[in-house]
Amino acid sequence: MSKNTDGKDGGADVSNVTAGKRGKEIMEKILGCDIKCTLDDGRTATGKFLCIDRLKNLVLSDVIEVRKIPRLRRDCRDLAKVANNGAASNHSNVDASSDDKHTMYERHLSQAMIPGKHLVKVEVDRRKFVERVSS
Repeated sequence: MSKNTDGKDGGADVSNVTAGKRGKEIMEKILGCDIKCTLDDGRTATGKFLCIDRLKNLVLSDVIEVRKIPRLRRDCRDLAKVANNGAASNHSNVDASSDDKHTMYERHLSQAMIPGKHLVKVEVDRRKFVERVSS
């Protein structure tokens, strides 16, 4: 049994699967697969892979975009001043998956075009990739 590129035993080595095959053929075989794209500003977009052009622009359908936004920290004295002035506002825009310093925002899109110049990483599930490319 060969090793995966992540060092775990089992499955086929992705480099062996893709050796000798042209990129175009591989891209055609993964059309319709769920992929996760990471952009240079930290956002991620996950959806079904529909197409790619020569500039590496990707089009995805049924997209979930996730972005991490820093929370605003206010000094307790500032909050007391706002409360005393009667101008307190609702700042409860918090997601359950957030940590103390960031809030995670998620939005659903029917389709999205991801500019190739902003792509940092594109991920495909290893099992699905090997299954589709090997056939």
